[in-house]
Amino acid sequence: MRKFNEIHNCMFILAAVVVCASSSGDAVAGDPTPPPPVPGVCCAQSGPGCTPATNVLVDCFAEGRPYIIGGTCTPVNSCAIQGAGACCRGGGLCIENYAATACESDGGIFQGAGTTCSPNPCGVPAEACCFDSGACTEVSPSQCATDGGITLFGQSCDGSPCGSGACCTGVNCVVANAYTCTVNGYSFQGAGTVCEPDPCGPNTGACCYGDTSCFALTLNDCTETGGTFQGSGTNCLEADCGTAACCFGEGGGCILLSAAQCANQGGILLGGPTCEDNPCGVGACCTNNNCVQVEAYTCLFNGYSYQGAGVACEPGLCFTPCICISDMNGDFHYDALDIQGFVACLIGESENCSCADTDGDSVVTPADIGQFINTIMNTTGECL
Repeated sequence: MRKFNEIHNCMFILAAVVVCASSSGDAVAGDPTPPPPVPGVCCAQSGPGCTPATNVLVDCFAEGRPYIIGGTCTPVNSCAIQGAGACCRGGGLCIENYAATACESDGGIFQGAGTTCSPNPCGVPAEACCFDSGACTEVSPSQCATDGGITLFGQSCDGSPCGSGACCTGVNCVVANAYTCTVNGYSFQGAGTVCEPDPCGPNTGACCYGDTSCFALTLNDCTETGGTFQGSGTNCLEADCGTAACCFGEGGGCILLSAAQCANQGGILLGGPTCEDNPCGVGACCTNNNCVQVEAYTCLFNGYSYQGAGVACEPGLCFTPCICISDMNGDFHYDALDIQGFVACLIGESENCSCADTDGDSVVTPADIGQFINTIMNTTGECL
């Protein structure tokens, strides 16, 4: 932790600004770094009113104002033309209030002006789903698991990927189809591959870790990485590494599975020892630029932060908006304890700086110093 030195009642306002506190102690780190600002516009509750926003989550959403991600006020007033709509991202994730160009530049698919996420227009991509017979269909991973198949992620049925090929069991190489090899926890090398020359390498076995995860490793690799080796030739689907809540998409719910079984069946491991009360249900999901209500699978599939089933999106859940300008440590008091946080923002050593922007221009510069000092020096007590 950084230290700030005791200097009695001094504030030096120079070209390179140094502000001194009248106390000393440890500078304690605050909340985790919030997601990057999301530019766009704030719209009026009614009418074509439009205000540019550096971060719509702080400037609009937190205040209950309509907003458009990536929108503009000039030369095109996004609020006046009402051109925002739903934007589809990976894994069936739908985010509302996107401008068309912003959605597409962010890698999404714009659903049209005025569209919403209820009902969700964003389908889950179809993947190759293999069956015991060697047959292949293209369905979502959760539908494949429901149908009793095994998903080959990132593949289509073109080229018959579910056919026979080399299968590494941990002790040898055998020829099997994709389903038979994968459902037993073995490593399928691809349809049409062969066992001569042997593609499987040294003998491996299931290696268990404390989080129920399991990997096929050699004894030495397992031991060196802190795992518990289950024996040469064992596989992760049969190894007893414990179970945890595994979530599936499209209302697929929750099943207690090992990490290997969960991944094998197209789910995402949420963790936790029980599926009671469906922990995989709809709840708040903190994305890079918003908070949306989706199932755990959809949120985690996109690499976002799932807040829990039944949790609602509320201002401050995914980021911390500024309640009182100049109250840098969030204790609702104006005092010397706010100074270090302001200085850190001023010199670029902090990103949680919305409360340091005293002049409201969305950036922290020396122009903010005067108002900050006036507030700290001339205001006492709580800021609310």
